[in-house]
Amino acid sequence: MEKVGESLPDDLLTSPMFLMVQLMRMARRRAETWQRADPADTGVRLPHYMVLSVLNHYGPASQREMADRLHFDASDMVGMIDLLEDHGYVSRLRDPSDRRRYKLTVTPSGLVALEEIHRRARDSHGGFFEPLTPDERATLMRLLTKLYEHHNAVGRE
Repeated sequence: MEKVGESLPDDLLTSPMFLMVQLMRMARRRAETWQRADPADTGVRLPHYMVLSVLNHYGPASQREMADRLHFDASDMVGMIDLLEDHGYVSRLRDPSDRRRYKLTVTPSGLVALEEIHRRARDSHGGFFEPLTPDERATLMRLLTKLYEHHNAVGRE
């Protein structure tokens, strides 16, 4: 039986960009699987997880700061924050230093949800990266982090 990858031309299989795009598509499908494993079916998806994680790590932030940090379109943040607020995972309070904007904060319920989402994501990662040895995973993470840090810095200049 012919493997799917074998049916592709070498110029694609030797293109790092093609491989990254294809792996992102596969990873998205994997992420959809762990997202559907949400027993409460909260509708929390990867972007929501990212927002909760960043708020938990860096503390209260405005929607604009979150959009900038995560490279999201600011208009997309409103719906994401609405869903998180509806579930009680974030609070949106007026910023006392600038009444025109809100500060977002993770709630205790949000921290519980974040841990559960993180556990499900971690379980999913294990299967996705199964073909790699622990050393290969460490090397991949080091290289991905290097690329991310470079392009993140360039994007902020």
